[in-house]
Amino acid sequence: MSTFKNFSKPIVAGVMLVITACGCISPAKTTPTEVNWNDLSVYEANLIQGEHATLATMSEATVYHLDVSISPNFGTVNGHQEVRYINRETVELPSVYFRLFSNESGGQEVVSVVSVDGKPASFETTSSSSALKVTLPAALKPGDGITISLDFSLTLPLTTEQNFGLLGYFNGVLALDSFFPIIPVYDENGWHIEATDPDGDKTYNDAAFFQVNVTAPSNTTIVASGVEIARSQQENNQTITFADGPARDFYLVASNQLALKSTTVGETTVNSYYLQGKQNGADRALSTAVDAIRVFNNRFGIYPYTEFDIVPLALSGGGIGMEYPGIVGIGMSVYDNLGLLEETVAHETGHQWFYNLIGNDQVDQPWLDESLTQYVTGLYYLDIHGQDGWNASKSGWNSFWSRTLKAEIPIGMPVSSYPGYTYGSIIYGRGPLFLVALADFLGGPIFDNCLRGYCENFRWQVVDTASFEEWFQSRSGKDLNAIFLKWVLP
Repeated sequence: MSTFKNFSKPIVAGVMLVITACGCISPAKTTPTEVNWNDLSVYEANLIQGEHATLATMSEATVYHLDVSISPNFGTVNGHQEVRYINRETVELPSVYFRLFSNESGGQEVVSVVSVDGKPASFETTSSSSALKVTLPAALKPGDGITISLDFSLTLPLTTEQNFGLLGYFNGVLALDSFFPIIPVYDENGWHIEATDPDGDKTYNDAAFFQVNVTAPSNTTIVASGVEIARSQQENNQTITFADGPARDFYLVASNQLALKSTTVGETTVNSYYLQGKQNGADRALSTAVDAIRVFNNRFGIYPYTEFDIVPLALSGGGIGMEYPGIVGIGMSVYDNLGLLEETVAHETGHQWFYNLIGNDQVDQPWLDESLTQYVTGLYYLDIHGQDGWNASKSGWNSFWSRTLKAEIPIGMPVSSYPGYTYGSIIYGRGPLFLVALADFLGGPIFDNCLRGYCENFRWQVVDTASFEEWFQSRSGKDLNAIFLKWVLP
C-alpha cells in the first residue's frame, strides 16, 4: 500500500484494453477474436533481458484481453473482456469469481453478459456486489483451461469520498484503479472475495498478463502499467498498445495537462510526470526513484521492468501515495514538500518488490507488504543519507507506534482488526520495528542474506506469514517462534 500523512485513513493501494475517448462512446466488443493465448513473447518488451526467461515459467498464468470505451466527459466506462484462465489448484472448480472493486469505491459497475468458451453462462453478484460468481458448465479440472468473456459498464464516482481519489476524474487527471473485473487468489481457504476495509488496500491477485490498446484524443497523455509497443494516428485520435506483465494489476492515468521528465537506470526508463508549476517536485521525484531503484536492485534483486512511471493524483483522506505494477501515484499536494515527496516516492518504489514481485493478502496480512516496504524505505535512507537517515526513519516509526502508547498489538492481523488509527500506528510503526528487532536477533548480515533470498525465492509468487517465518527460520537456522509470538502473531 502507500504512505500517508494521516494514518487514520490509509488508501487502498494481462488485459487487452481498448480505451476510446474521442467524442463518442464506442460499442463494447461482442464477438471473440482469435488469440494465441500461449504466446507471451509480446511481454518481452516490458521486461529487462534478465527477466525474459520468466515467461517460460508462467505459461499457465491468467491472461486478460479487454476492450473498453470511456465517455468524453470521463464519467462512464463500457467494456468487453476475455480471460484465459487455467486451474492451477489441486481441486476441481465449479465456478470462477471476479472482483468488482469499483462497487466498493463509489462507482457502479454492472456485468451484463457472460460466456464460457463461447457459450452463455450463468452469473450473479455476491459480497455486496463487489464480487461476480461465474458458474461453469462443468467443473474445471486441475490443469484444464477455459476462456471467459463478459461485458461490463461502470459509472465512475463524482467524488473522492469512497476512493481517496484513486478512481474517477479529479483535478484534470483521470485515474482508473481496479476498474475492470479481475480474478482474485484461490487458495486453501477458497476464493478471496471477502469485504475489504477502507483503511487498507483491496487487491489480492496472482501475477497475470495484460495486453492493452488505448484509443484517445491525440492531445491526451496516457500513462499505464506496462510499456508502449505500438502507436498509430487516426485524424484527431491516437491508439497506443501497451504490454504489461507479469503483474498483479493494470492501472491507467489519462490527462491533457501532464508534462514529463525522464532518465534511465540500467535497462529501465524512469518517467516523472507532473502538472504545470511542479517542475522542482518532478525533479526530486525522478532522482528519488532512480536512487531507490539502485538501492533496492542491489539489496533485493533487479527491478524487472523496462519502465517505471510516477504520476500525480488528486489524493484525499490523508493519502499521499499509491503503488501499482510499474507505476506509482503521488498526491498532488506532496510535490510542494520535497522531504515528504522523497519519502513517499521511495516507499512506493519499494512496493515494486513487496506487493508486485512478491504478492500477499493485503486484506488479511497487510504487514507483509506495508511493514516490509516501510522498513526497506529506511534502508533507502541508510544507503542514500547515511546513519542519520536511518536513525530518522526509526524515530518516525517509533512516533507512529507511540500513538497507541506503544501497545504490543500484533502486526499480523487483518486490516479490519485494527480499530481507528491503530492500523497506521501498528502496520507503519510497530511493523518495521519488528523487522529491526528480527535483524538484531539474527545479526545484520544474516538478516540481509535472508531478505535477499526471500525476494529471489518467492519472485512472482504469493506468500503468507507462515511462509515468511519458515523461510527466515530455515535460512538462518534459528528458532523464531518466540519473536513472532511477541511481535506478529495474534
